[in-house]
Amino acid sequence: MIGFRAPWRNGGAPAGGNAPTVRRLPLVLAGVLVAICAIILAVIMHSMWTTLREESGSTRYDLLTGKPITVADVTLMNAETTYVAITAVTLDEGTLSSTFRISGHRICSKCDPMTLQLFALDRNPDDWWGLPPSDSVKLPEETAPFTEILTLPVSGLPQR
Repeated sequence: MIGFRAPWRNGGAPAGGNAPTVRRLPLVLAGVLVAICAIILAVIMHSMWTTLREESGSTRYDLLTGKPITVADVTLMNAETTYVAITAVTLDEGTLSSTFRISGHRICSKCDPMTLQLFALDRNPDDWWGLPPSDSVKLPEETAPFTEILTLPVSGLPQR
């Protein structure tokens, strides 16, 4: 009977000298895959931790001056202040409109009448003929919270 016996089974090395390397290849690839997954998991956990620990990235603006408000400005504000938050609630691609929620509160002993006017401007100033679409919110004339919903058109191709 003629048989074939691999030379490395008898203690010798194969002709190419790489049989143990070929057997270790799946183990090495699995180790590399586990290391990559561990690195990706560490990056994800760091991102989640940073998101949870830091304040939101939204900038707050002074309603009357239009300048951004810093933490030092908040501590220096007097008791008579108006706070307004404008949030885009929905974006309807079918009607090309966006719904905004205007909320906040006024703190004052004698509040002056105030109206907040929002405009929907087109991207291209050459297309502006007359006044753009707008809507307004009348703020309460006493110390009170307020919430209003308004819808304005959008132009272009809205994306979420």
